[in-house]
Amino acid sequence: MRTLFTLSVALLVSLAPVPLALAQDAPAGFAPTETTPAGARVPLEVAGGAGGMLTSFALGALTAEMLGAGECRGPDDDVCGLGASITGGLIGVGSLALTVPLGVYLAGNAAGGDGSFAAAFLGNLIGGGIGAGLVFGLAPQLDDGALVPLIVVAGALALGGSVLGYELTNGASARATARARARAGLRVMPSVAAARGGASVGLVGTF
Repeated sequence: MRTLFTLSVALLVSLAPVPLALAQDAPAGFAPTETTPAGARVPLEVAGGAGGMLTSFALGALTAEMLGAGECRGPDDDVCGLGASITGGLIGVGSLALTVPLGVYLAGNAAGGDGSFAAAFLGNLIGGGIGAGLVFGLAPQLDDGALVPLIVVAGALALGGSVLGYELTNGASARATARARARAGLRVMPSVAAARGGASVGLVGTF
């Protein structure tokens, strides 16, 4: 379990330097959002978010193991290590709100995107909230065998919401820069100049 946790964290960390390397190697005027289609980014973003999920699950399992899940502490402990298992589960599920959008964000940037982490985080919360509502709403009516696919669907909604949030904001900074340059590129000002017998009035512009 510690090996799984280490590998999951290494997956997320390994993605962090890639955007910096791409930025250093990119020629002047290179615009990743113009040359990298969404179809090339989304698979990596999904993989990054899935890596975040694995990290959370491994973190929760490792926490439960360290707290003694599965160990009976006395004759009154009918369910061995129940408290440790619950704590590990809460930590694992709670950390999904951070690890999934972080994985999506790092992978998207590594693929040349520039989406917003805040949007990925918000999308994850919305998708995860819908998924949690489905689980808690439908779980009492389903058999145990149907609960696992429902949980998978909930996880897919959280991951999909994070990817959607990132992609919706991808290229926003480039568009804002283009608009700013467009506004700065055209300037028109009135001009008044003294002349013999009067004055001349006109317009002066920069393009």
